[in-house]
Amino acid sequence: MKTLAGITLAVCALSVVHTALSMLAPDRYRREMRTIVALIAVAALAHVISGADFSYDDFDFGDLSGGAFLSRDDLIKKELEDKISDYISSLLSERGIVPKKISVTATIDGQRRISITKASLTLDRTYREEEPKISSLIRENVADIPIDYFYGDG
Repeated sequence: MKTLAGITLAVCALSVVHTALSMLAPDRYRREMRTIVALIAVAALAHVISGADFSYDDFDFGDLSGGAFLSRDDLIKKELEDKISDYISSLLSERGIVPKKISVTATIDGQRRISITKASLTLDRTYREEEPKISSLIRENVADIPIDYFYGDG
């Protein structure tokens, strides 16, 4: 069934390409255009029938800002960690707690399941008494994860 769907899609796409080329090409190049479209059609149908699979998993997407190459999973994990850190920061800020630094650690296992495994917060020493309140807030709004607290001078 997948092969039939692929063939149908290839034929439809080639029909659209053929129609567009026929309308745009001058009369003197119509025979050449038909030959080119026929060759593309044969190649596309052979590709579909052979069951060849094209997947983005075969490629690494680079981090365009830093030049270091990261896998797709690493990019997703980094984005997730940054978004959750920002979310925790906004939750705490709404309650008058200003964190100096927030780090979240996430993992993606072999079955592509994402889990948040740990959070680290660096706070001013004056917030030491707020630790249970912060833990409860994160547990209720983010996840029940271990939290490492670090305190610095104000």
